[in-house]
Amino acid sequence: MITQETVLILGAGASMAYGFPSGQKLKALIWQKLANYRDEIPIAMGANIQSRVPKEQFGRSVEEFRNDLLLSPDYSIDSFLEHHSDKYRKLGKICIAEVLLPLERRQYLFDDWMLTLTEENFSSIIRPKDGHWYQYLFNQMCKDCKKFEDFSNNKMSIVTFNYDRSLEYYLLACLHAKYKKDIPMCAKVLKNIPILHVYGKLGELPELSSDPKAIIPYDNLDNYFLTKYLQTAENSIKIIHDPNTNTSPEFQKAQELIKKAKRIYFLGFGYLEENMKRLFTDYSASSVIEFGLLKEVKDRCCGTTLGISPHQEYRLRIKGLDRLQMSGRPTYFQDATIYDFLFYNAYARFD
Repeated sequence: MITQETVLILGAGASMAYGFPSGQKLKALIWQKLANYRDEIPIAMGANIQSRVPKEQFGRSVEEFRNDLLLSPDYSIDSFLEHHSDKYRKLGKICIAEVLLPLERRQYLFDDWMLTLTEENFSSIIRPKDGHWYQYLFNQMCKDCKKFEDFSNNKMSIVTFNYDRSLEYYLLACLHAKYKKDIPMCAKVLKNIPILHVYGKLGELPELSSDPKAIIPYDNLDNYFLTKYLQTAENSIKIIHDPNTNTSPEFQKAQELIKKAKRIYFLGFGYLEENMKRLFTDYSASSVIEFGLLKEVKDRCCGTTLGISPHQEYRLRIKGLDRLQMSGRPTYFQDATIYDFLFYNAYARFD
């Protein structure tokens, strides 16, 4: 069980071992999909494409969007959409959902991991070389739990920049399988573990919500159900275009969790400056202090730095992460996969 207040800050890399794309790849997949989009996109947009003229007009607007996306230097679809109109943002969010919802598959979390251990030549979209860090985390949360209800006493919170619901789905399924309690009981226990999607998510899991307008089931939606749920997902995704987004309820809650944490782990996180500003700019002071909160909590931080350049490392050190060191040996910030960082690094403790 995790007895020290711990916050996990998750970026796109946290979900990549389970079949989800990086931020740059998601942008590319959307661009690719829009070359031959199906009817579910205009239906979700509320476009009338039954007659020739509206269909051609919609096609031109999609082509304009696709070309702008291609020429944009932004690393992610999120950054691209921040600076565009509501119409662009609506189309972009629908495309995000259309790419990601079919990747929310139970088999990527369970079946394929088993098959990699039994079939030498098994091929899958998952990345077993990265290690199953969800499994490791669940086992740390269960350790020394004397009864099922003790799981809710874990002092862990999750702040994620990802839209997918794979982690909460995994934890819920594991609780059910390990303790043989019914799903509503497992959901009640899991709700005591804050999982905060600061940019929204692909709807609410039916096991964890009673709002029928927000619910989208997990696991391999076919085309009919994908069309049905795209608009629901679009309403649940948040594209930030307000410079004071730190004052949104999600970022306010994230800052509250970070302030009281004894340990803050960045996992699969890209450390993009805008995201760091939103997490750590202190709006509580008489004057806004950029990265003020980071300087306050820097000694509690560690995490993965896989793919971080020396230039980016230098900028982060100036902003406050002065423990940052790019080295193969165990350090507070390590150039390693999430699993390797958590399992082998002496500084990544769960107790």
